[in-house]
Amino acid sequence: GRKVGEEWFVDASESTNSARTPSNKKGTVKNFPMKNIIFFDSMLTPKIITFVYWLMLLGFLISGLSTMISDYGGGIIAGLLIIIGGAIGSRIWCELLIVLFKIHENLQKMASKSE
Repeated sequence: GRKVGEEWFVDASESTNSARTPSNKKGTVKNFPMKNIIFFDSMLTPKIITFVYWLMLLGFLISGLSTMISDYGGGIIAGLLIIIGGAIGSRIWCELLIVLFKIHENLQKMASKSE
């Protein structure tokens, strides 16, 4: 790659491991986000899981509150069960997804070490 200012530009013929750029003057290294996402070198889903988790919490909160207020709902107990059960269930689901992606990252590290 060639350095222009503070950014490194990588030719398409170079390997993906050389597609790293100094992000600031402290010397930390980060990947080119779009290149890694387009060529599936980096997973996009783990970044979205946190956002989806908060949306699910909001959805369960609204659902639980509307169940408490509604005449046809199940009352306060049902609303609380929806809120608490939804919060716990969505947390477990998101954590399981994150574990799958962590396993994937560790397998990639092991594969790159063996090469």
